[in-house]
Amino acid sequence: MKNVVFKFGGAALQSAESIKNVEQIIDKFKPRLVVVSATAKTTNAFENLVDAQLNDQNIENHLDKIRKFHQEIISGLFEKEKNEVLENLNKVLAYCKAYLEYSKDTPFDEVYDQIVPSGELLSSKILGAYLQKKGHNLNWMDARKVLKTDNRFRKATPYLKHSKDELVSQIKASSTNLIQGFIGGTENNLMTTIGREGSDYSAALFANFIEAEELVVWKDVDGVLNADPRYFNTPELIPNLSYKEAIELSYYGATIIHPKTIQPLAEKNIPLRVRSFQNTQNEGTTINSTAEFDGGKSIYIYKPNQLLITLESEDLSFFGESKMSEIYHSLFEHKLEVNLIQNSAVNCSICVDNDPHKTSTLIEEFAKKFKVKYNENLELLTIRHYQTKLLEELLLNKDLIIEQKTRSTLKLLFK
Repeated sequence: MKNVVFKFGGAALQSAESIKNVEQIIDKFKPRLVVVSATAKTTNAFENLVDAQLNDQNIENHLDKIRKFHQEIISGLFEKEKNEVLENLNKVLAYCKAYLEYSKDTPFDEVYDQIVPSGELLSSKILGAYLQKKGHNLNWMDARKVLKTDNRFRKATPYLKHSKDELVSQIKASSTNLIQGFIGGTENNLMTTIGREGSDYSAALFANFIEAEELVVWKDVDGVLNADPRYFNTPELIPNLSYKEAIELSYYGATIIHPKTIQPLAEKNIPLRVRSFQNTQNEGTTINSTAEFDGGKSIYIYKPNQLLITLESEDLSFFGESKMSEIYHSLFEHKLEVNLIQNSAVNCSICVDNDPHKTSTLIEEFAKKFKVKYNENLELLTIRHYQTKLLEELLLNKDLIIEQKTRSTLKLLFK
């Protein structure tokens, strides 16, 4: 085994054929630790399940969709119609149903964290069973018992020393060690999550704990691109990035890298490589302390579904440090991050991701202290190393609301 950590996202685990491909990659490169997300779209499916229960809707259809999707993967990997993996699937879904019926008065964030991480547990059980079938000496680990956190549900903070000690004590030298990303557990054995798309952060922490030679994140793209191929035509590969540039990109919302991934790696000078599980011969993107990015290529970070909240003083008093402190405290309490902020003497405009479970109560709280206006369905485009000549083309037929510009970064909020 090489002292490297591999992380596979949902796209790499979305079908039986995909999981067979993952096994081949693991067998070829022999990483010490493998971290997995839920299968593709499964986190969304469990979120929809929670929403249905909270809205007093029938949850059976949601459970059936999750069951059928995973049954199809299982039947493509295992010959027996009845097997332990299928039994585990049924147990997990039975638990979800029972918990949701029991927890009607439980706060949303806590309910979310007891249900949504089921996707990671299922994907790791399926992949683990297939690895065993293919002859791997498997050591399946439970992240709920390894990554210990506080009880700030949906955005929990890991207890690093305790978690490191647990991982080091449980990992085995001669085994294929498999663990879930995104999830942890409290001292009271409640499940927690460390932020949406947090599996990369989990993998970075684990790489830090075992002082890995490298963390490889396997994606459905050839590496870090200068634009998201879902929204831009012909994006280009960026072969090398520094830790600093990668942190900037993740801070502005680049979905290829979770915002907290880089720091644990930089602390131990562990390189991060982003590679394609479809084209394993490609080297992808290397992120480390020595890589240079010349800034000659613009990088585009697009975030849809933005909410702009504008606050105005009732008495025309200044938006000084005291008011801004109150605003940021409210954002922290609602677990929302600021994507853009702009203020004048008597008002302040804040752009955040529009998560209705968080933003609706935030607006209600703000309305007790300020005059509140808000705009939904906005789009935010951040351009690193922008070129002025392209701006007119980017904003064609767009209603520009806010433009912010620094030496190297341009932010455009538009509708």
